[in-house]
Amino acid sequence: MDIFCARELYTVAILTYVRMRPDQSGHCWPHGHTKAEIRDCARRLWQGGKFNVRTVMAGVILLGLWLLMSGIYKPLMIGFALGSVLVVLFVGWRMDRVDGDKVQMRLRPFGFVGYILWLLVEIGRANWIVTKIILSRKMPIRQHLFAVPYSQNTDLGQVIFANSITLTPGTITVETEPGSLLVHALAYSPEDMAALADMDRRVSITESTTESVSTDEGGA
Repeated sequence: MDIFCARELYTVAILTYVRMRPDQSGHCWPHGHTKAEIRDCARRLWQGGKFNVRTVMAGVILLGLWLLMSGIYKPLMIGFALGSVLVVLFVGWRMDRVDGDKVQMRLRPFGFVGYILWLLVEIGRANWIVTKIILSRKMPIRQHLFAVPYSQNTDLGQVIFANSITLTPGTITVETEPGSLLVHALAYSPEDMAALADMDRRVSITESTTESVSTDEGGA
């Protein structure tokens, strides 16, 4: 029953795709088709699409996150989870056919794990500092907005750095600018720049030095 529910939701996604783009699918028609024809169209589009290992891994991760955050493992909920993951994968596949834009996952696995462990320790320290500020009678708050330069070469690395600042209590990334991040600090001190520079360096170390070769398709 779970698999049937997931298939039905995927069929709905295929049907929506066909109705919006009947001339580009090449398999179905925008109106007047039976359920068997829709299922056959979904099967052929699935087989014709480039669902590679990355897609399978993305589906496994999304499904794992759903089950982890839901905490409900009844057949109906698992069916909803499978259906939702299939719809998300289908939408991503369809968007990829339009622009071919992908996030480059150029990270050193062991270096990234080490950075996460270091970040958890820093989050704990920052929690203690913020707690002392809140419990202090004088409340030594010194709010300040300042620019923090980043040295990451990939979008993913910049996102990791920006989110690391936000995850650390007492600081939050307000916006991104070319070459720098605008950061708000609850209790700013001159040492914050040195600490953020060290975080920036650690994030950059997690990036892989292997350059991805991209080729432009199509004529100018």
